[in-house]
Amino acid sequence: MPELPKQYKTEYYYIDYVEYGKTIENIPPEPTIKGYKFNGWYTEADCINKWNFENTLSQLDKDEDFNELCLYAKWIKD
Repeated sequence: MPELPKQYKTEYYYIDYVEYGKTIENIPPEPTIKGYKFNGWYTEADCINKWNFENTLSQLDKDEDFNELCLYAKWIKD
C-alpha cells in the first residue's frame, strides 16, 4: 500500500448511530485526494479486511459488546 504524502494525512470523522443488528444506512461519501484513487473502507489501518456495508453490526464480533466501528480509507496511487 503506498504511503500518502504528509499533507494528505488527515482524519475524517463521520458519526452515525446504528442499532445493533442493523446495517449502516448512511454510507460516508467517498473521499478524494489528487493523484490517488479511493479503494474502499477497511476495518484496520493496514487495509486488510474491506468493510461490506451490507454487514450488520452484529456480524462484527459476537463475543464483545459493540461500541464503535472505525473504518480506514485505502488509497492507490494513480
